[in-house]
Amino acid sequence: MDDQPQPDVASDDEDAPRGVLNGIMHDAAIAGIEQGMSMEDAVSAATEALMNALPGLVDTTSASLHQGKPGLVSYLNEERAKLVDVIETQWGSALITYEAAAYVSYELGASIRQAYNEDKDSGDTAAEVGFLLHGRACTVAGEVLCLMRNGYSDGAIARQRTLHEIAVVMSVIMDNPGLDLAERYLDYSFVEQWKDMEEYQQHAEALGRAPFSDSEVAALKQQYDGVLTRWGAQFHKRHQWAAPLFANSKSIEFGQLEDLAGLGHLKPFYRLSNHYVHAGPRSAVLNLYNVRGRRSIGAGARADTDIGEVGHGALTSLLQCTVPLIARDGVVSNDPDTLLAIKCMQRLVDDAGTAFQRSALRR
Repeated sequence: MDDQPQPDVASDDEDAPRGVLNGIMHDAAIAGIEQGMSMEDAVSAATEALMNALPGLVDTTSASLHQGKPGLVSYLNEERAKLVDVIETQWGSALITYEAAAYVSYELGASIRQAYNEDKDSGDTAAEVGFLLHGRACTVAGEVLCLMRNGYSDGAIARQRTLHEIAVVMSVIMDNPGLDLAERYLDYSFVEQWKDMEEYQQHAEALGRAPFSDSEVAALKQQYDGVLTRWGAQFHKRHQWAAPLFANSKSIEFGQLEDLAGLGHLKPFYRLSNHYVHAGPRSAVLNLYNVRGRRSIGAGARADTDIGEVGHGALTSLLQCTVPLIARDGVVSNDPDTLLAIKCMQRLVDDAGTAFQRSALRR
């Protein structure tokens, strides 16, 4: 935890109890013993006195903390600024290139969407899903950048994982026209929403929240039943929107979608990023860092982590979320400006990879 501010602790008595309340308990118990009480009675009396005094101590301590907030916030802001400066010095060129590439992707998506909306014959559900997913990809790419710039590399890895998932889904849907995958994908949202509602209804009382009304439940149940009627009784299972691509498959795993999208070679990175999302034992071990020759537990922002791989990986996934927009139904856009933009984005992604690599080598 070396990157975090640490309180100064000084004591001449190594045997003295640590903490304010332990000190009060210790002193009260000693006072009781000096007055002739047994050890057990002294500890019991000290405990009772402490519990009686606790509400007042909470009020006093909380008031003191509130009074000290401006100074604390000022100090923390200064520390954050120092950390960001260190990251900028190390990775600034790569991060600027990352931001430029991400912005090109955003502008490209916006221009293609505008042209699509102006087309009187527009009505391509796959394109609509593509625009929805690309917009989300642009948001996630921005989140990755924000996390990298502010020292939260583990969070950046977790968000890059989402970009990879979006890229896989976009590729599967838009590379397979004529299979109603886009319609199935949108309809599957009713399956997820129904399961969300079931979970909420089960725990609403414990959460102190009002459950959905019977009419609201019935309305969503009707939509849920409707998509199962349309696509089959098995449609409630995970990833079943992609079922036409997996004949006779009782279950569909995300890894199968990765392979179908031609992105299966990225599974090692995806598997690693899972640890930064979940709470498995591997995730705990990954939170240990070597700092000046000793092990340190990560807690908060850090400036000493390598963000090169996650930065370039995120841009690569964003590019994979952008290319399908100009290659719908297997036909690549023949608009010169669109082709120029995607070629420029590809160049920027490559340049960012080079910049991240150079920055990592200087560490």
